[in-house]
Amino acid sequence: MESVQAGAPKQYQFKEFKPEKVEAIEVGYKALIGSKLLIDAYVYTNTFKNFNGSQVLVKQTATGREVYSIPVNYDQDIKSWGWALGLDYRLPANFTVGGNVSYNKMRNEEDLGGFQAMYNTPRYRYNLNFGNRNVAQSNFGFNITWRWQEAFIWSSSFVGPLVRVNNLGEIPAYGALDAQVSYLFPKPKVTVKIGAANLTGQKYIQSWGNPTVGTQAYASLGYNL
Repeated sequence: MESVQAGAPKQYQFKEFKPEKVEAIEVGYKALIGSKLLIDAYVYTNTFKNFNGSQVLVKQTATGREVYSIPVNYDQDIKSWGWALGLDYRLPANFTVGGNVSYNKMRNEEDLGGFQAMYNTPRYRYNLNFGNRNVAQSNFGFNITWRWQEAFIWSSSFVGPLVRVNNLGEIPAYGALDAQVSYLFPKPKVTVKIGAANLTGQKYIQSWGNPTVGTQAYASLGYNL
């Protein structure tokens, strides 16, 4: 069989498949400033050894060619890095507002040739939220959250070896609005919550092979000890 690399194909030599290892370094910071602003941040770098991925192989036959994708280890280190920042601020009258954003990137993705690294992580994701657990001391509460992530290419043997052509393996970007209301019954110490995820109804997928996600509604009953 021949491997698909940049340039002319060449004969592929099968090797032992080894478990993946990762060496990680992370530095973080967390602080509460003025009893109102909570900061949570970190930056990290990862070095993967024996990174698990897939290799596209082509077998020439009398009637043409057959294309395969097999699990393999990358023979060099693969490095990634990223960061995240979260901020939560307490407003007057018990209201809160906050959000977080994260960034993740593979450093040497452009040098992998025909190797398909199953990193499968969007570069940017963020959440924004606004809420109040006890509006005007009425025992009513609410929370609203907006979630977003950018598009990225999903790579796996399940999707198929040629799916990356013309970005056929792309997971589209999406945004979703979640909301919840609650009420606390003081005497029995019971909290009732009603909410829904993805109120806008925009259907999305998070990976190939997973179901399409639409609007989801729920109700819960909790007892406060």
